Amino acid sequence: MTAENLLTQWARLLFSSLADAGVRTVVISPGSRSTPFAAAALAHPSLHCLSLIDERDAAFFALGRAKAEGVPSLVLCTSGTAGAHYLPAVLEAESSYSPLLILTADRPTELSHCHAPQTLDQVKLFGDHVRAFFELGAPEASPGALRALRRTAAQAVSSARGPLPGAVHLNARARKPLEPTPATSSEAEALELQVDTLLQTPITQAEPPIFALDRSSRSELIELIRSHERGLIVCGPAAASQGAAGHLAKVVARRSGYPLLVEAASQWRFFEAASNDSEPPLRVGAVDTLGRSPSLRRLLQPEWILQIGAPPTANGWSQYVEAHADNPRYVLHPHGWADPWSSARRILAADVGEALESILAELGGWERRKGSLWLEAWRQAEALAWNAANVAIEEAPEGLSEGLVARLVVESLPAGGGLALGNSLPIREVDAYSPPQTKPLTVWSQRGASGIDGVLAGAAGFAAALGRPAALLIGDVSFLHSLSGLAALRHLGAPFAVVVVNNGGGRIFEQLPIARQAEELGISLESWTTPHDHDLENAARLYQVPFCRVAVPTELRTALAEALAGDRPRVIEARVPSGGAAVQNRRLWQITEESIARELGKP
Repeated sequence: MTAENLLTQWARLLFSSLADAGVRTVVISPGSRSTPFAAAALAHPSLHCLSLIDERDAAFFALGRAKAEGVPSLVLCTSGTAGAHYLPAVLEAESSYSPLLILTADRPTELSHCHAPQTLDQVKLFGDHVRAFFELGAPEASPGALRALRRTAAQAVSSARGPLPGAVHLNARARKPLEPTPATSSEAEALELQVDTLLQTPITQAEPPIFALDRSSRSELIELIRSHERGLIVCGPAAASQGAAGHLAKVVARRSGYPLLVEAASQWRFFEAASNDSEPPLRVGAVDTLGRSPSLRRLLQPEWILQIGAPPTANGWSQYVEAHADNPRYVLHPHGWADPWSSARRILAADVGEALESILAELGGWERRKGSLWLEAWRQAEALAWNAANVAIEEAPEGLSEGLVARLVVESLPAGGGLALGNSLPIREVDAYSPPQTKPLTVWSQRGASGIDGVLAGAAGFAAALGRPAALLIGDVSFLHSLSGLAALRHLGAPFAVVVVNNGGGRIFEQLPIARQAEELGISLESWTTPHDHDLENAARLYQVPFCRVAVPTELRTALAEALAGDRPRVIEARVPSGGAAVQNRRLWQITEESIARELGKP
């Protein structure tokens, strides 16, 4: 005889085991078939549960938390098409090596393939885009099945964390009745006691492996550092949970005498100087601007490059790499093949922090002599690029420009705050117009698949995990694309400013070759730029989020100060001229090239 509380106890065992394995946050998408699992999650004292209507937002919110914390959050949904909406977040988790757990409730097998409502084949729903798939099947009361369920929970969390972090999918079938059922029979009481006893047994712990540099690779890097003065260290996008290695990269750069090229999403552009760091390394933030300069590519040719982490976002860096494809470039990244240029000399699959520690240990007390002409040339180039950025901002028409908005958002954040960067123009505008600072900031981005979907919800998840004042810089098209993510803002406990740069469409396309070709062909660019006249204030009002519209720098500064000192999230619409970004950026690149050619090209 089957105990009447079998499904209830099965769900309790599953979520208690997930909590024991390290899960702390559960984002629940509404539905009926997931009822026993939602009830079990809500009843567990160690799990923080919240609900979001839209499954896509739920998954990106969970992923945003995971990128900040380095541990997987779980999203739960009902059967049918609900789970399909998790796919964009699954793809971002896969591409950015971020942990995520997905639990899809499912109908029992007897309802499959017979036109039962809200039923489809959910087995391996996400294909090869997850790190693992676990079919939990229907509940069973045998001791072996219960132990296997607890083991599967531990295995799922471990698989999401590594050795290749990403999303893991669990599919759990449930028969009616779905509601929590108390024990009213001896069989049910015995099952409850059996689960209690099992939960008192420590869950299996499986730590993800740490990949270390082998002796040969480490020796090769040490020899390159010691024997080559003209080296570069470049840092691409990284999750907030990986920021600690930045101080090690800084020490390696200082000891080697190499410039440290840091894009905004690298975690290492905005960090505090150590108290004993009398001579900090040169941090080069104008990676895109400088890489676009033909004169710089000609005058500052590296002997070798060390790339740390994912490939940098900057198109200018791509131009620089392609111009020096014959120069050795070593890629230090624990996961994947981070070389879209297909020209790396070696791929070093190792934990960044461990690898940098081992390099410093083998360097011992060695340090390159001061006064390197190579380092000073990069220092001068960096100064010229930021001077050009200042001029480009000053020359812009009265009011706000994309570059100025990006700069003011970064300047407004307090030390220890969070900076969330939308894709397309926002992340590039910060790179181009906001120089490196000694003010520490934690940065969030979605540079895995680099899509514009789920940005609002993902940034909200990041801000919720951070628990400190934060700001999101997002474009208007991305904002409209992820509008329902505003519902996630009510789950935040710290100030959060959503700064929407409204330039009337997707203006990054005006900087791409299609803009010129469309004009030559006599076709409209509007299919790319998607201009609009939507009222963003009404969108914010729909979700009861405070809103203000700004058009000049003083208004933006005031709005940011109020938002970051307040107790509720706020949407700030920054109106800028349509087409202004392309003009401003072309002017930035022109001034930089002229300055580099004139100053660095002196005989």
